[in-house]
Amino acid sequence: MKIEYHPFTADDLISAEIHYDELQPELSKAFKAEVFQTIERIRERPFLYAEANGVRRALLRHFPFSIVYRILSIEKNTYQLYNCLM
Repeated sequence: MKIEYHPFTADDLISAEIHYDELQPELSKAFKAEVFQTIERIRERPFLYAEANGVRRALLRHFPFSIVYRILSIEKNTYQLYNCLM
């Protein structure tokens, strides 16, 4: 599966990491790990999260953030996800 990221995704992730690092460095590590676990869950099961208005939202379990994505195309069991917002 190919994942394409919105241009602002990296900025959003870095801003959140900095915020949590300033509070407590371990929070920053935990946040980053949860983001990548959620992306991996999306990669494994792209239809797991409900669709509304053409997008799907995966809530992070321990942080007040979500990953919003669209499935762009399906070809031979290959899904392309578009990460819109974190």
